[in-house]
This record gives sequence, structure tokens and C-alpha cells, in this order.
Amino acid sequence: GIMIYNITIFDSKMMSNTDQGSGAFIECVDSMPVITLQNCHLLNSSIDVGRTDGKYSRVGGLIGWTAGYNNPNDGPVKTFVTIDGCSVIGCQLEGTSVGGIHGHAGANAWTFTTISNCTVENNRLISHDDGAWRVGELIGTANVGEVTIIDSSADRNALLQINKTPPTD
Repeated sequence: GIMIYNITIFDSKMMSNTDQGSGAFIECVDSMPVITLQNCHLLNSSIDVGRTDGKYSRVGGLIGWTAGYNNPNDGPVKTFVTIDGCSVIGCQLEGTSVGGIHGHAGANAWTFTTISNCTVENNRLISHDDGAWRVGELIGTANVGEVTIIDSSADRNALLQINKTPPTD
């Protein structure tokens, strides 16, 4: 698996041309049993995945895209994602499905994500998706699988989806 502890990235500009997922710590993970980020922080930075062909990928401040795998012929792989005590503060994130912590959580039913004790504040989160609303303070898209959020906060974030009106409460 992937285990990342006690790392802070600050004052950075990250660019990627992937079409799957982009994040400061993990871009895209498919079918890995354990993914853990603990006490990891992204501060005063930007992630921009605008490509020359006009397409964008899923962007999260920490993780771009995750999935388990449940094919009965050569699987399954349950993917457990744990993000604890992390923060994304003062950043600009831009892509299709955009979340302060995680861009696209659960591209497969066997993906289990837990976000706890995390903070997302003073960020600008911009989605270029032309479909449904796909920008959120913690997670851009919670697809299939399970997502659990515990004792986490989001404050003073600007959310924008190009050419879309924000959903009402």
C-alpha cells in the first residue's frame, strides 16, 4: 500500500496532464489495499490540470482519484483509504471533479474512504465539468463505495463550477 506521514507541501505550483486524477500527494490509485495519509498538509499552493486538449482530470488537494476492484475473474481488491489529521489551506485547485481533500472518492464499490480530523479552509475550488455539480469542500465526487467523514471542518472556501449555478441548500 501507500502510507504517507507527517509531510507538508507549501508554496508550490503543481501541474499535470493526466486525465485520471491529480493530487499533491497521490494522483491516482486503483486496486491497492491500503492508502493512508496522516498529518499531511498542502498550504498556499495550486494544482492545475488544464491540458492542451481542453480536458481536465479529477483534482483533490491531497488525493485525485481512488478505486477498489471487484471483478470476479481476477479480483477482488478492497481499497481502504484513510486520511487523518490533514489540511488543505490557502490553495487553488482546478479540474473536473474537485475536492479540498479528495477529488473523486470511490470509482468502484469496493472503495472505502474515511476522512477524519481534517481541515479545508480559504481555498478556491474550480470545476470545469460540464455535467452535474462536481465540486465540494472536502470531496468533489463521492461515487460508489463508502465515504465516512468524522470531525472534519471546511470554512471560507470559494466553490465554482464553470457555467453552472450552485445547488441550493
